[in-house]
Amino acid sequence: MKTNLIYTFALAGALFTACNSSKNENESALPLSQEATDSIAATPLLVKTADIKFKVKDAAKCGQEISALAEGMHGMVTHHQLASTVHDSNSLPISEDSVLLVTSYSTQADITVKVPSEHMETFMNKVADMAVLVENRNMDIEDKSLDYLSNILKAENRDDVITQQEKPGTLKAKEAEQLLSIKDDKVDRTISNYRTKSDVEYSTVSLSFYQNNFISKEKVANPDLTVYRVPFTTNLKNGLESGWHAFEALLIAIAHLWAFILLAIMLWIGWKTYKAKQIAFVSKPQV
Repeated sequence: MKTNLIYTFALAGALFTACNSSKNENESALPLSQEATDSIAATPLLVKTADIKFKVKDAAKCGQEISALAEGMHGMVTHHQLASTVHDSNSLPISEDSVLLVTSYSTQADITVKVPSEHMETFMNKVADMAVLVENRNMDIEDKSLDYLSNILKAENRDDVITQQEKPGTLKAKEAEQLLSIKDDKVDRTISNYRTKSDVEYSTVSLSFYQNNFISKEKVANPDLTVYRVPFTTNLKNGLESGWHAFEALLIAIAHLWAFILLAIMLWIGWKTYKAKQIAFVSKPQV
């Protein structure tokens, strides 16, 4: 009887210890969703975006200064485009082979920058200082805390489904396809949360700036080929040489045809002699 009583108290003590241990483990190991909720409540996930449009004196130089400013704040330029548009152009002759090309054009640039969120307002102020005129300036703050928490909670739900589906046993093809779809969805939500964290840490600033129309003057070669002529003295010399060469060619041609020329002369003389005799015979008086 005494031995049974001892066993009873020992079993009760073991159960009590096990319960306390399980309670302590549950209290110390909070669910991931609870940790995320507490973290988001303490520090909301705010995504900052901004844009500014302004006019500068020199668009190309300003683009270089903005890139240097972003790098100095541990940011980066993710997009940079510089383009010039020609509005009018005219060519003014200044010599026979040269013209002055006068061109009117404007230059515009678009830059996208990612800077640490804590430096975004400072970055915007420094960019505004580079401007001759700020046309508009906007800043938006979007709270992504609930979206982030929603992805975590849905990911936990998918973990439960995956755990149940992956119990020992052979999955049917349809069940395996559904399981793969659930896993892919979990990956998408995880990547989405990483993207949200990145957007929270680095703010995106879109910059669009331009400069006044600029007039450029450039001396270039005359594209009209008709103005390129040989000097008179050179033309005269070339003409004399060309004439002499033609005369030489004529003499050579005559030398090749001397027999035909001699025959033609003889025929002509014979013809003239024959005609003269005919005329003399006709004009002789008849007795």
